[in-house]
Amino acid sequence: MCRLVLATLAFLVPLSGTAHAEDIVAGVSDKIRVRVGTPLVARGPAGDIADNWFTEIALPGGRFRGFTAGGVTWVIDGHHPYEMSGPGTAVLKAGPPGSPTACGQWIQHVELVG
Repeated sequence: MCRLVLATLAFLVPLSGTAHAEDIVAGVSDKIRVRVGTPLVARGPAGDIADNWFTEIALPGGRFRGFTAGGVTWVIDGHHPYEMSGPGTAVLKAGPPGSPTACGQWIQHVELVG
């Protein structure tokens, strides 16, 4: 790890001026952590775990509507983009077995038009 950091910095430092790679690594090496192994948290597959971007729009009344998905796309309303406290309502479900949407359908992005 330290050699990789040194090699990367040795390449970048000449571009930045008079700093030395060893000086830079000495200042940050105690703050860098790399963990190798199995994940600490393994999720899914499950219908209630979001595995898609969260996208939202502002509604005319000042509230917000957000969309997220985990095989099923859910719509959730809230007072702020960071506070979506309304109940989730399924708006797109997985298609029939063998279809292109058998594993689910996801809304990636929304925009309010008009």
